[in-house]
Amino acid sequence: MVTILKRAVPRHGRVLQITGSTCRPGLPHCQGLPLSACSGTRHAAALAKGQPEMPADLKQFMKDYERQQAEAEAKESLFWRIMGSRHGGFLGAAIAGGFMYAFYCMDDVSSDLHRFWGSLFRRLGPEAARSWLIWAARRRLLPRDYDKDDPYLIIEPQEGLRFMTPVGLAAGIDREAEGLNALFDLGFGFLEVGPVGGEQGADGATVWKHLCERDSSHEVTQFGLLGAAVGGDRAELLGHMSALGPKVQLFFIDLGSVPRQLCSGTALVQLTRDLEMAAAELPGGGPRVVLRLPAAWPEKSATRQARLHEVSEVAAAALAGGASGLVLCHDDAASGGNCLGNEDSRRFHRELVSEAFLRTQGELMLIGCGGIRNGDDAMKLIESGTSVVQISTILLTEGPIACRRIKNEMAQLLMHEGWLNLQEAVGSAVRKKTKATAKKKRRQTGNEETQMQASIQILADPLAGLMFFTSSFCSDVNLEGVAFVVDMCVAGPDAAPSVSDQVASYTVQTLKRTFPPAAGAVFLLGGRASPEEAARNTRAVQDSAMSEPWEILPVYGPSLLDPVQSAWAADEGGPTQARDMLQSLFRAVKSIQLADYEGS
Repeated sequence: MVTILKRAVPRHGRVLQITGSTCRPGLPHCQGLPLSACSGTRHAAALAKGQPEMPADLKQFMKDYERQQAEAEAKESLFWRIMGSRHGGFLGAAIAGGFMYAFYCMDDVSSDLHRFWGSLFRRLGPEAARSWLIWAARRRLLPRDYDKDDPYLIIEPQEGLRFMTPVGLAAGIDREAEGLNALFDLGFGFLEVGPVGGEQGADGATVWKHLCERDSSHEVTQFGLLGAAVGGDRAELLGHMSALGPKVQLFFIDLGSVPRQLCSGTALVQLTRDLEMAAAELPGGGPRVVLRLPAAWPEKSATRQARLHEVSEVAAAALAGGASGLVLCHDDAASGGNCLGNEDSRRFHRELVSEAFLRTQGELMLIGCGGIRNGDDAMKLIESGTSVVQISTILLTEGPIACRRIKNEMAQLLMHEGWLNLQEAVGSAVRKKTKATAKKKRRQTGNEETQMQASIQILADPLAGLMFFTSSFCSDVNLEGVAFVVDMCVAGPDAAPSVSDQVASYTVQTLKRTFPPAAGAVFLLGGRASPEEAARNTRAVQDSAMSEPWEILPVYGPSLLDPVQSAWAADEGGPTQARDMLQSLFRAVKSIQLADYEGS
């Protein structure tokens, strides 16, 4: 019997090993003969004798080959040995996924990877950091802001002038308009290039060339406004308006680079009017004219009172000349060279803003520039009277993430403070302070009857809005204290109807910020108003609150108002007694209609 086995021999192929000494029985031609006798080939005979000896030169060649392979394997790194193993595929997939994630994070400005920019920029210094930032912006290497902005941060301080986000970039960063699209991608709502012209400003022709290249690239970002800060005399300003006006939406006049004789009084009013007329001749009506007031205005040695007065005068001149806005810059020198300022410099900056807001009665758009560390500083400026804010230095100390962080903090503060939108917060601190002063003066006069008979009366003298949570008027009314005290004016008997409508709208806005939707009804208490006047004012409030979940119901009459308020003002047991009086009345009335009054 012949058995054929396969035996592996390293690097020598395979040989056949034949065992057995005779052929298979039953074959007639080789019956009982040895294998060599019945094999007809030389190869079979060689196999029967054993494997032949390998030539010496071939043995040496194989040894050299094996030695070289061993040396190559010893030099091979651990990484490639792992990649060549059965786990190499998983490792390769993990590495590829890591590269993709890193690329995504580098392209997203909200990623924590971009915090290294701040450390790098602080080591480089402001000017070197600005140069590297513009170098990266020119090559579109900066990350993008992919997060959706809060729609409540959109503000339109003037008709046709809408800022998609209230955070902009001030002049001094991109002086020659080299990387505008990349800077818009960081999330800014508006950019200011320059300064252009003047003694130290950029060349107007260079800026114009870069703006033309931006337009021809078909990569213009549409969700931001572009402005240019320009300086020089009257002729230079008019020339810049003709050249740069069609390319920008905001034309900032840098008063620090304008001759001093043109920066005050009638000269400033006339200069503003001339630029407005030049802008009106451009296609589309031209850009909006905005005055930019330097921080140390009129001079560094001026007292605070003098600076407040000068800011007020410039704001009045800007409004008289037809300008759309005024930029008020933070004083870096007053804070010891720290561009982000200290608490005292930021407080005085807000005082300057409030002074300009009061002088112009909110008709002039104010822009707060500098001294902003976070969203809280930005919101304080807006509550002082600015509509939007500008940052610059913090971009060079924190990196590209600065704009997104400030916007996120502003959105959180807007929701926390209960503002419906950013426009409602503009100047709120000034209005609150003005109201407190007016109320204090009214108390000092002591002539209550004369005030109550005026055409514009103080509804809060006396008037209180009380919030009740009740399912029906038949059940007990749960008085939650004086949750709402109205501080506004109502139209008197001789007042125009428009005044009543305006007051009603303000009342409803205040109610919306004060009462939760769960309130079943809001009862307005007024004592000395006549039934006709009360009906007219209450009807105006009801018309303005038609879409609200709660119902406005009036309860008028001195016999109700005086005892309730007297009881409420008592030191001990007053609130409880007032609650019992109101519950007794509501149980008896069951339902209160517009024309139902207690006339005793």
